[in-house]
This record gives sequence, structure tokens and C-alpha cells, in this order.
Amino acid sequence: MPQLWAGYLTNSLITCMIEGMSGQKMTQINEIEQRLISRIPKGWGRYISCNEGWYDILDKLDIKLSYLDPDYSIAQVKEKFGTLRFYFDTKEDGLIRDIMYDCVRAAEYASSYTCEYCGNSLGKLQTETGWAKTSCSDCWTKKMEERNRRDQALTELVKFNEENGLYENDKDLL
Repeated sequence: MPQLWAGYLTNSLITCMIEGMSGQKMTQINEIEQRLISRIPKGWGRYISCNEGWYDILDKLDIKLSYLDPDYSIAQVKEKFGTLRFYFDTKEDGLIRDIMYDCVRAAEYASSYTCEYCGNSLGKLQTETGWAKTSCSDCWTKKMEERNRRDQALTELVKFNEENGLYENDKDLL
């Protein structure tokens, strides 16, 4: 399921439905997203850019950070180079701020062995596609099968268009 920056909440719910997740799991994911998004200041990009497998990590992190600073805000949550990135702001300083940063580092580390798709703790860094993703072998196999089907369909479409003279010159590809 492609990640769309602006409509990620809707896409995660669609992913839940497609993958057969229970209504309870869908509700849990929605609640976590809403809680995290509510901490992102208005006027900022209000989205969470990672897949549902890391939501348990994010949920636990938010609970810890909220305990330390109920008013902390989130600047950005995303996947980068196969692991979680969590940027936040707090008015706390000293020991409390240091503990908050330690919590974030621990969550980011946990994402390095947690499948971003299903949350399985047997995830490993996958780079075969040119992109780095942390995934368990089952989810990675599914993603590669989906990619191969998509690539095959695209190849067939290009071949059909060429055979039928639909690409007369390079401008037709634009």
C-alpha cells in the first residue's frame, strides 16, 4: 500500500481492511494516529509517515513522553533508511529532556528489528529494492510478489502500446 503524505490516516485504515485486520485493530491504529497527530502543531504537516507495524512502538513512546511532559509536541514521525525517526519538542530541560531523548533513541532502535508492516520482532533491514525497509521475511516476500506483479503488468502495458503504435515518439511517454 503506497504511503500518501496528506491522506495517510485513510490509507492505514484501508490497509487494515485489505489485510483483514479486525475492527478492534483498526480502531487501535486510528486512536494512536489521532493521538500522535494531535501533538503536531497546526500548520505543520500533520501525518505519520510509517507503516502500522511500528504503531505499538509509537504508542509506548507517546505514553512515556506524555508522562514526562504532558505538553510535548511532535515535529515529525517517519521512516528513514529503514528505521523510525521521531522528532519532538519539549519545554523541559535537564534530566527530564535527557530521559525523553533516551526514550526516543530506544524506540528508534526497536524499529531496527521490528517489521514495519506487521510488527513482528524478527524484522531485518531489506535493501533489494534500492530502498531500505525493516521487514520480516513473510511481509518482504509479499511485498516483492506485489512488486513483481506490478512490474509484469507495466511491462505488458508498454509492450501492448508499442505493438499498437501508441508510442509514436518520446513525447507520447510524457
